[in-house]
Amino acid sequence: MSRKLNSLSLAKEKRRFGRLTVLGSAPMRHRRKHVLCLCACGAFCSPSLLNLMTGNSKSCGCYQQEVRREKATIHGQNRKGLRTKEYTAWASMISRCTNERDKEFKNYGGRGIGVYTAWRTSFPAFFSDMGSCPPGLTLERINNDGNYAPDNCRWASWSEQQRNSRRTRKITCRGVTKPLVDWAKQLGLHHTALLARLKRGWSIERTVSEPPKRRQQLAGKLG
Repeated sequence: MSRKLNSLSLAKEKRRFGRLTVLGSAPMRHRRKHVLCLCACGAFCSPSLLNLMTGNSKSCGCYQQEVRREKATIHGQNRKGLRTKEYTAWASMISRCTNERDKEFKNYGGRGIGVYTAWRTSFPAFFSDMGSCPPGLTLERINNDGNYAPDNCRWASWSEQQRNSRRTRKITCRGVTKPLVDWAKQLGLHHTALLARLKRGWSIERTVSEPPKRRQQLAGKLG
């Protein structure tokens, strides 16, 4: 009851820090000033004034518990030993855009690729916008120089991603420009075979027009 009375008498002095509203002073502990706070969840706590001012204390502890609980049970998609494709795609996206230790950071966060604010802190928001991932598809940005955002992301196949990759080599022959993988598909070859031809010094026209030798031999036998 006394705390409630104190909170009413100190209403004019209230200041908010995160989820905490300062109600007044609290007894000193360990030679540090402490303050009495009311958390948004309804609980009272008395963090040190230093932790409050530096942002180290933002709740009575309920926020940290919610984060841990959300990470463990998000939509049932991050259960121990069983991560869904959608959650894995979201976690990988966050890592390569924000974690400098991620091996892919230089190609994403390192060159300015960011993540839509709502997605950055919430898997449910990402899942609500993107929905379930169809079989055989993965997360792709439509514009490779744009951020991960609802209007710039889709679930795409590996071949679609290869065509859209900024690292995909494109070749122009007879006025037609296509990714190397498309020229290779047209010939019935793997794209590495066309790369090998170019490395051997073949002209672009010969590289993308000459059929595989085995096909030529087979055609000769049938003729």
